[in-house]
Amino acid sequence: MGRRAADATVTLVGAPNGLCHSRAAVGASGRHGKAFRRNRIRRLCREAFRLTRARLPSGYDYMIIPRAGVDHSLEALKESLRALAPRVAAGGGQ
Repeated sequence: MGRRAADATVTLVGAPNGLCHSRAAVGASGRHGKAFRRNRIRRLCREAFRLTRARLPSGYDYMIIPRAGVDHSLEALKESLRALAPRVAAGGGQ
């Protein structure tokens, strides 16, 4: 079972993976719009994780769930990941 933290942009769920590095998955539902829109949001989330991976707690599997109805930008996603990942790792909730 993972630990969860959320803000206005994303919900982040994390669970220890027993490895020395972190991994991420992205879930974007049909509420985000058509396939091209969901794919763009997924790409942005993966890129935000790639750019912030070194600053996040390692040894976790993260599930990034972007909120529907929010205009997602790369900078906003990076800020959310940097703020939420330590809360998930420390066991802090919403």
